[in-house]
Amino acid sequence: MLEINNKYYTLLLEKETEYKLSTAGLTTYNEILEEAKVPTTPITPRKTFTYLLVFFGAFMLSVLFAVIKYLMHDQITSLNEITKLSSATIGILGIVPKYKSNIPISQLIVDKSPKSKITESFRTVRTNMQFISNKKSAKIVAITSTISGEGKTFIALNLAGIIAFSGKKVIVLDLDMRKPKLHLGFGAENNNGMSTLLIEKDSLENCIRHSDLDGFRFHYSRTNTP
Repeated sequence: MLEINNKYYTLLLEKETEYKLSTAGLTTYNEILEEAKVPTTPITPRKTFTYLLVFFGAFMLSVLFAVIKYLMHDQITSLNEITKLSSATIGILGIVPKYKSNIPISQLIVDKSPKSKITESFRTVRTNMQFISNKKSAKIVAITSTISGEGKTFIALNLAGIIAFSGKKVIVLDLDMRKPKLHLGFGAENNNGMSTLLIEKDSLENCIRHSDLDGFRFHYSRTNTP
């Protein structure tokens, strides 16, 4: 009987232990360590970090853009650049800005817009040319460039026109024997000119044309001479 009682007692102890373990596993223990607080500032995005990142990115893009512009810059935009590149070995009379309007042929524009910026630039060149020589004799100015299409005819026409505005007599000679364009600016026909004069098939007086400006005459080449 003692052995049977010990066995039942041991079994009851095991059941009690299992019951305590089961109740302990189901019952949770909670303890509030600190009351929750509502934040006054947003956690994300962080404004300071965002501003710094944007500023740094804009700075890097600006530097990259400036470097690309510097590497691709191949134009002369001021008189100081000409002086620097030429080591001040050539005289500079002025600079003429690019004419923004689209014109099919080179033509006289100083008479159409006398107060424009480009007309004023030609006046500056004319004024500086007067300081080169004060002699009252006839003066010869040659206008040339490296390749075709750089504006020789345009410069020659408008420089002659601005000089004619000052009351002086001017004649423009088109010595381009391959592609003469001077007559196109005046709407004249290319019937006779320098080529016929050189082969003595025409007279000088017959080859000189008069423009609408007082004191402004022109003389062009003729390339279709047989």
